[in-house]
Amino acid sequence: MSSARTTIHQVGRSRVPVVEIDRFAADPAALVREAATLSFGPAGPHYPGLRARAASATVQALLAPLSGLLADVYGLSGRVQVIACDWSLVTTPPQALTLVQRLPHVDVPDPARVAVLLYLSGPDLGGTGLFRHRDTGLERLGPDDFGPYQASLEAGLARTGPPPPAYITGSTELFDLIHTIEAAPGRLAIYPSNALHSGLVGSGLPLSSDPAWGRLTLNAFLGPA
Repeated sequence: MSSARTTIHQVGRSRVPVVEIDRFAADPAALVREAATLSFGPAGPHYPGLRARAASATVQALLAPLSGLLADVYGLSGRVQVIACDWSLVTTPPQALTLVQRLPHVDVPDPARVAVLLYLSGPDLGGTGLFRHRDTGLERLGPDDFGPYQASLEAGLARTGPPPPAYITGSTELFDLIHTIEAAPGRLAIYPSNALHSGLVGSGLPLSSDPAWGRLTLNAFLGPA
């Protein structure tokens, strides 16, 4: 990580803390080869693709250099709990996306948790966007926000109709794109798990299930132990 460059953004009206570290992984190709040895399976109803569990050694190598940043920016000092860490591949074609997969989302409405995302593919396969919900102005969802946000979102969808069968890639009638994290092999991003976000996967992209060609990331979700 000696040649890495760290940038800390305060995004949107609520100053959502977003960390981007260029050249975090010294050898992204080696990580792609590691992922290619694994068996990927369906990720569940929310993620539009496949996942494989990351080995504990890979998790530790990913997180060890981050302890200072996690404490200074997100208040995660002392022992940090790894809630999950997986390799992820976006493979669902746009026409097969469910409604929830076509909208920005939060991982959990918990302000103490953070997401760590290491990109292994380039900008042509899409980065990550952070969003503001127009009707409520919300950019992060705390426990008390989730119910009112969901009610407002449903009312907005009734007014505008569901979004087309496509990945969201910019501002819409219901959401404003407020920050873009560009993908690059070896670039790492950290953001709160309760920030509204989505992968920015453009139309017509080759959504391969082969880690060597697909939109591959290594995702970790962290919280206080």
